[in-house]
Amino acid sequence: MERILSALARLNDTVAMSELLAPMRDQAALKRKLRPGFCGHQYTYDLNTRTARYLLTNGEIVACYSVTEVSLEEAKMIALACENLGEWSMTTFQSAVVRALAAKGRSTH
Repeated sequence: MERILSALARLNDTVAMSELLAPMRDQAALKRKLRPGFCGHQYTYDLNTRTARYLLTNGEIVACYSVTEVSLEEAKMIALACENLGEWSMTTFQSAVVRALAAKGRSTH
């Protein structure tokens, strides 16, 4: 069963950013990209842990939503569901995950 986790960090807080990005394989590339002033979103997938991570930043703060126990295909479907989110919050992200996994025929709890 998947779990959804979230974390926040200020882009100018190097310690918090290092902790947030520590579990990610491509953390060096993400550190270069996630700088104060950068706005946008990115998603990564770790095949070994079956964890998808969705990062969103407004130029000051980065939010990271992680979904465990998902396949690469499911992670891509979640990323597509997030493309149309007007507001990112745990509630809207969870709804996007539920919609994406339901479209795949998988129930969530």
